[in-house]
Amino acid sequence: MLILIPITFQNDTFYTIKIGQQIAEKGLVPIDDFTFLDNLPYTYPHWLYDYGIFQIYQIGGFKAIYISSIIFAMILAFLLMFISYRISKNRFVTFFVVCATIMTLSINFTARAQLITYILLIIEYGVLFAYSQKKLSRVPFFLSMMIISTLIVNLHCAIWLLYFLIAIPFVVEKIISGYLIKKPYPLSERIIAIPTTQYSAIFVLITLIASILTGFLTPLGDTPFTYLIKTYRGISTLMISEHQPLAPVKNIAFMVFILEISYLLLFTRCKVFVSELLLLAGLCFLTLLSIRQSAILLLINALIAPRLLTQAFEEQCPKRLAFYTRNIGTIKGGIIALIIISLLCYAHYLYALSVSKITPFTENETTINFSQNYDDNYPVKAMDYLMLNADPTTARIYSDYALGSYVLFRGFKPMLDSRADLYTIEFNNKQDYIKEVAKLIAFQIPYEEFFKKFNINYILLAKNDSLNSYINYDNKYQTIYEDKEFIIYQR
Repeated sequence: MLILIPITFQNDTFYTIKIGQQIAEKGLVPIDDFTFLDNLPYTYPHWLYDYGIFQIYQIGGFKAIYISSIIFAMILAFLLMFISYRISKNRFVTFFVVCATIMTLSINFTARAQLITYILLIIEYGVLFAYSQKKLSRVPFFLSMMIISTLIVNLHCAIWLLYFLIAIPFVVEKIISGYLIKKPYPLSERIIAIPTTQYSAIFVLITLIASILTGFLTPLGDTPFTYLIKTYRGISTLMISEHQPLAPVKNIAFMVFILEISYLLLFTRCKVFVSELLLLAGLCFLTLLSIRQSAILLLINALIAPRLLTQAFEEQCPKRLAFYTRNIGTIKGGIIALIIISLLCYAHYLYALSVSKITPFTENETTINFSQNYDDNYPVKAMDYLMLNADPTTARIYSDYALGSYVLFRGFKPMLDSRADLYTIEFNNKQDYIKEVAKLIAFQIPYEEFFKKFNINYILLAKNDSLNSYINYDNKYQTIYEDKEFIIYQR
């Protein structure tokens, strides 16, 4: 994790700290106080996580948050290995599948609420699988599911729907399996594994219904039930890169997943459970709709794939698999595995380094450049200048979506930041401010008209921002600060 996790953070971390501070000092204030736009209601979709991150920040600043991200990522990796091994019963295959998954998803391991909900969803699948195999009785299963649901509602309610989507295939599996037992079609005999244990699908369904009530165990009112609907009705999904539809040919990890599943289902005799097939198919569909869901797909695949790959390898090369499985647990095998993983991690680091050098920092960017420091990614020195030369109470700063959170963190009020929901009409019931900014970025409205409308007096831009190429030649705007990456204009 020290090799894989960048020391810098995604832009969401900055507003998370400030929101957490506000919660600690004032509670959940219904009207947002961090933007200069007036009277915008805020829903606090991950209030408990924000509060927790602020407490960690209080302990040791950004270093403490960085260490916490490493610890949470280690917990996630351990749980993946533990649960997947309990399912596959093969340590060799599980080890390398989990390592490949961790390296692929390492850019997601930063101080965002998703990192915690990844852990909870992994635990949920482990609990469901254990119950389906009769390794967990009803009471522990019910209580575990209630706790997981309650935590997700308060830590990151936007992910709450996935809690139900992961569980529903286990209900459907019993219905379909009962039908297939009576009428075994050739296809079902070929790829479908019939569960040998008789768990109660009705009890799983009752648990899910009871889980709906946990949506009220939060200070957010009806937000857990409406947040995702409002989000996908709004324009923010069209502007934020992680909400964009996935282009399969441009996503290596997704293509590898498709090849892996195709190989297992078409060219081996391994059999997949209906719940596994439905879950992977559903998550694959969600991933095609939104890149953001690809992480969940790959994490769940890391729990399912080792069992299927173990079946395939036991059929095709049982002696070799037994040899590797036996020796990976020895000192010599462990050293060799450590060397292989270290080389792969280093290769992954070099790849991320090369990508970061050719990837521009754009308005919709939600990730940091791997090799750069804060001064390259965020306007640290520019905000230092404003701290000395501008009044935070009167400054009305325009900055793009990616930089607004850092402006907010430094005590100034931006027009907007990466809390996209706050600025859409579905949430604030006033105006679609993100749509207004989208028009500005696309030059559908004159920038002077836009700045005048919102009474903006400072414009903070990355130098490679297309808007900067126009303002830079406009005599009406005075350059008051400039460095290698950022520039500030006063209007």
